[in-house]
Amino acid sequence: MGMDAERPVPPWGGHVGRTVRDAATGRVGVLMAVLPYAEVSHLGDLGHLGNTHWVVYLRPVGGGREWTTVPEAVTWP
Repeated sequence: MGMDAERPVPPWGGHVGRTVRDAATGRVGVLMAVLPYAEVSHLGDLGHLGNTHWVVYLRPVGGGREWTTVPEAVTWP
């Protein structure tokens, strides 16, 4: 599926800055962003986007290197 302008925005938009748990890693972090990610199916040819899915960006509480996870792994501690 390609990028879809009709795709609903995930419900976390108002929760940026909130502390959450990443169930996939067990880590606790601050929700920084939830953005669509489109895989490029033909390297260098942006006219052919592959699958699109949401990616959650988290930062450790107190700062540090951000990491990503899938939306299904985000829980509220």
